[in-house]
Amino acid sequence: MDPSSIEGSAAVLEQEPAFWLRRLHNLSVLLWKNLPGTSNLGVTPVQGAILMLIRENPGVTQAALARLVSVEPPTLKQALDPLVERSLVIRTQSSADRRRAALTLSDRGVTLCLDIVGGAANHKQLVFGALSPDERDQLRDLLRRAVGGAEQTLRRGTDD
Repeated sequence: MDPSSIEGSAAVLEQEPAFWLRRLHNLSVLLWKNLPGTSNLGVTPVQGAILMLIRENPGVTQAALARLVSVEPPTLKQALDPLVERSLVIRTQSSADRRRAALTLSDRGVTLCLDIVGGAANHKQLVFGALSPDERDQLRDLLRRAVGGAEQTLRRGTDD
């Protein structure tokens, strides 16, 4: 295959917003892994978000947390279990309903979460530093609208 045709085929992708979203996601994860202060925390960006949400919502159930993160419960469990195993998150069984467990952070989890919050500010600057504050707000709003539209489409597709 002619190398110039390979380069030319990438131009098709560059017209697709999903390509840029995926590229930004990949770069965001790489920057998180290499960011001083977060690289040695041993948590993924998703796990960091989980810790922050539990800190903001102590006693949240796993099902409610899955809804907050917008993932299926089994997907959340994959990210949450290592945090429980490391004693960063504590699961406490509900006395009223044994199928439910309240999630809280341990003291170690709180300390780690505070480190993550500090690292997240640096991470946001690295990922979005090329945008003005107004552009960041606009991008967030556009992405929120796109997500809402896609979720609505999925709901309509499953309601049939």
